[in-house]
Amino acid sequence: MRGTRVPRLHDDEGSAAVEFMAWIGFVLATLFCAYEAYTAFATVEQVENATRTGARTASMQGVALHEPTTKIGPGTRAASAALPEVITDREITVEALAGDTVRCTVRAKVPLIANGLPLNITVLRRVEMPVG
Repeated sequence: MRGTRVPRLHDDEGSAAVEFMAWIGFVLATLFCAYEAYTAFATVEQVENATRTGARTASMQGVALHEPTTKIGPGTRAASAALPEVITDREITVEALAGDTVRCTVRAKVPLIANGLPLNITVLRRVEMPVG
């Protein structure tokens, strides 16, 4: 009876697959959270860069002082061009302040992978530069 197999009551076959399935949800959730955190930090960096670009362009090319707030001037166009197309929900404002100063304000929402999540992460940055 050397070639016959004796059935065991406590067989471990398939336990690795069960353990893998138990952990895969946690691993995927961790990867999802890490990607969303990366997206949030990248959005902050891109909004800061766009705000500086808009303020610098508005201070060099000038903002009409008779129109104190503009959303269509050269600073606004430069800030909009500096933002990537992924950031769709954004608001850019360039203002001429008293004392020959220009302020650029950029507000943008962080793009999320899952649109159904109730996360409302908004980034707001302001930069003031002297005209000239």
